[in-house]
Amino acid sequence: MTWQAPAAPPSDPFAAIETDVRGITSSPWWMGAPPHARAEAITSRMLAGAGEWWLFGAWGRWYRCGLDGNWHLCPPPFDPAARQAVMPAPPGAGRPPVPPSILTTGPDLTPGPLAADGLFGAPPSPTVLGRLQQTVAAASSANPAQFPLQDPHFVPGTPSPVAVSFFAVLWCAGAPVALDDHPLLGLYGRHLIPAGPGPRWFLPPALPLFVGAYTERLRAGDPMGASYIARALWETAEALRGEPSFRPRADALATIAANTLRMVPSDHAAVRYGDPAIVQEWLRRCPPELRVTLLRETAPGDHFRLACYDLAAMAAALPAAASGPAEARRVAFALLAADLDAAPGAMAAVLPWLDPEAVRTLQSLGQPGHPLRELWPVDGTLPAAVAGADPQILRTLLAASYTTALSWSRLANIMPPRPGFTVPAALMKAIDAGPEPEPGEGLTPWEIIEAARAHLAEQRKADTAPPPQPATAAWPSSEPLPSVPSSNPGSAPTSIPGTPAGTGPTSQPGLGAPTSQPGTAAPASQPGLGGPTFQPGGGAPASGPGFPAGDSSSVPPASDLDPFEGTRAWGGGPVAPLADPGTPASTGSAGPSSDPGGASSAASPYEGWTPGATAVTPEPAAPFSTAPPTALTPEPGIPPTSVVPGDPAAGGGTPPPFPDPAAGGETASPLTNPVTGGGAASPSDPAADGSDDGPRLVEAHGITFLPGPDDIERLLTELRRRGTWALSLRGQEVSSASAPAVLLVGELSCGQRRLTRMIARALAEVGVGSGEVHTLMADELAEIDPRRLRERIAEYSGHTLLIEGLDTVVLDDDRGAAYASALYRARVEGVSETILAATCAPGRLRELTDAIPELITDFRVVRLPDLSDPKLRVRLAALLAGERRLKLASEAWQVAAEDLAVLRGRGRLTNARLVEAYLDRACNHHLGQAGETQIFQGQNTLTLSMEDFQGVAAELEP
Repeated sequence: MTWQAPAAPPSDPFAAIETDVRGITSSPWWMGAPPHARAEAITSRMLAGAGEWWLFGAWGRWYRCGLDGNWHLCPPPFDPAARQAVMPAPPGAGRPPVPPSILTTGPDLTPGPLAADGLFGAPPSPTVLGRLQQTVAAASSANPAQFPLQDPHFVPGTPSPVAVSFFAVLWCAGAPVALDDHPLLGLYGRHLIPAGPGPRWFLPPALPLFVGAYTERLRAGDPMGASYIARALWETAEALRGEPSFRPRADALATIAANTLRMVPSDHAAVRYGDPAIVQEWLRRCPPELRVTLLRETAPGDHFRLACYDLAAMAAALPAAASGPAEARRVAFALLAADLDAAPGAMAAVLPWLDPEAVRTLQSLGQPGHPLRELWPVDGTLPAAVAGADPQILRTLLAASYTTALSWSRLANIMPPRPGFTVPAALMKAIDAGPEPEPGEGLTPWEIIEAARAHLAEQRKADTAPPPQPATAAWPSSEPLPSVPSSNPGSAPTSIPGTPAGTGPTSQPGLGAPTSQPGTAAPASQPGLGGPTFQPGGGAPASGPGFPAGDSSSVPPASDLDPFEGTRAWGGGPVAPLADPGTPASTGSAGPSSDPGGASSAASPYEGWTPGATAVTPEPAAPFSTAPPTALTPEPGIPPTSVVPGDPAAGGGTPPPFPDPAAGGETASPLTNPVTGGGAASPSDPAADGSDDGPRLVEAHGITFLPGPDDIERLLTELRRRGTWALSLRGQEVSSASAPAVLLVGELSCGQRRLTRMIARALAEVGVGSGEVHTLMADELAEIDPRRLRERIAEYSGHTLLIEGLDTVVLDDDRGAAYASALYRARVEGVSETILAATCAPGRLRELTDAIPELITDFRVVRLPDLSDPKLRVRLAALLAGERRLKLASEAWQVAAEDLAVLRGRGRLTNARLVEAYLDRACNHHLGQAGETQIFQGQNTLTLSMEDFQGVAAELEP
């Protein structure tokens, strides 16, 4: 298939080409086309004007080429007449060659600028405010002892989920400057230390900051707490997706958090490799079409380029840039030069990332008499040529200029210069000095908050709206980030020391791999939101954590830093920032933070903070380990490997993350023959001779069980230690102190009740529960109001409750989400002393995990045997025959094996019940044909012959 350029230019050629290119890259043809065909399809849609060419390419941005043949990022003309003056470039040698680095790959065509006026523009809708208020209220109810937060700018006692939610708002905003009366800032007002009047200028939080809060809970052995952090992050981002000014960053963060909720067990196992490993996993969980939002974390140089593009696009609306796109770029670089003038050392780090034309413009602006210097602020006030623009233009220009300033300061590895960034502060002053809105134009921020509160009260009263569910992942978490050559003109890609081959710095559009700065040393890590923020107008600070020591004249003083200056930590002690692998030792970056697992996390190209090595969990008394359980939930849909303890080939030589079985209760007793009752197998029992490869029977606490793919002996050991560890946390009211919970995955009548009794008795042996088992069917659970579910579960406190058909209630009932939420809160809010066991059909485990990932994380998933297998049916028949003291002759076993292979159940008469009914019918046949009454005592057995099984299968057929 070939693609043809438009026959005739429409009224707006730029808009038509954008639509056409997006349609091509989203077509099935694009995915399987060779590179040269893709390149031809894009270059054939080139536009041409007077001595210039235009191409819509990488990152969904426009590129312009002049007569010198160099392509550079440049927004299209703002004037409609100038846009209509271009036409499709004629084919042939007259078109300039296009470097592959600016050709789009398809998924990188993310529309919109990097930042908008979300925190200083129009207030969000009441719906968004209501959802965020609900999220903040839920996060505020968390126990600060379980979610500790040490930050001098949060009110003492604030739990870390509140801080994570606030950081998510700043991350999604892109330009983290907030007006003091903005409704979104007001939602978190009671948790923040009050600041002076005026706007609050924050440093943007980095992705490792969220990871730090998440991994702090994982290191403390609290996967439920970690899922609570991820849930707060997802709910915040999901709510912000309703506001266009917060997209597409909210889309990316919501997708990452939703995928993380399903991968908590995997992260729990990988946290021993340090925070950088988890950061890489989070980056992979972002879909390709949203990777451009992660360029700040992965490719700061390319992020600076796109920020300059957005700045030029916003400056094109100013009267001073009305003469064309080239003049708009000159105006944008004039505003950039005004900020760089206060930080002379930043120019050397910025110039290598700009095209030659931009470099010449910036260097010429260093001359005092340059005419574009008339656009610079004087005494904090912008000239009329800029300040007289429409207020909305000023707000978008403020977002672009502040984002650009933060980008180059990170690129140059310096703090915001004193007394703050010049142009953003002057733009904010011009916005504050603008005309007041006319009465009646809209609701005030506080009226919107009151409306949101009223809406929330009505929602609570109705209590019928289920919580939204996370979207499915669009990018497989196991797929590594692709790596391509750098797109920096005239520079070769450099590598970051300590990174594996193939994962070095790149600048491919939208791919988010770390990019090193050409010609200079890699910048040291700059703190995220946990580092300093600043107020325009402050003085000079001393060097702080994560910033190089040296001349303090270029950074504001620590006393004037508005909120989050200094260190902040998730959990116990102060922490140090991650050091950049390419940063020389002389930059003064902090060393590696302590890692409970013994792994150092110093080498990381990401900014942020590593949580302290403290844990809120006290050390249990000997002989139990201080480490909490780690093998709580395997990845949904993947059966865990059963490891025989003591088997070096299977990893049994490595002790589990629990104490020795001798210290924590009884292990499974030696297996006995279920047929004869003795230790030797019966010669006539083909299922008990151990000749096949099926699972061996497990006997413990007077119960014999035929296991599935999971190791039941190890399960009981884990549960005993998990229960003992939970007992050691009692009195602290943390979610991990709740009694253990188990999810039994199997078809109907595959041993759910038998295994539940075994679990209850094993836990009672170590003082957790009474050993009694109570059952709650799915239809009985559906008759309970979800708001009363916690009270109903509390009625079984100290006992074991088996909920049969949890998947049916959650997935099929209209109130399934409410039941799942109530069940989760019953365990996470306070301490539940009810041992839970729930059943789920194998085919619905993935669906159930997607619906309630944070609840499934709390359950220990156990897979039951598949009794459709004829061999397992024969083994189960041997188990049941042994319990009934039945002995089958050799020919009787042959008939039974043939019958059990073809038997089909009906209704609840299936699997184990079907095998049980088969043996009972055979016994009835034998007793009905007996010539005299028999009394069975002691070790006496009943011997069944082949005749006793004749016709039994036909009687059980549906």
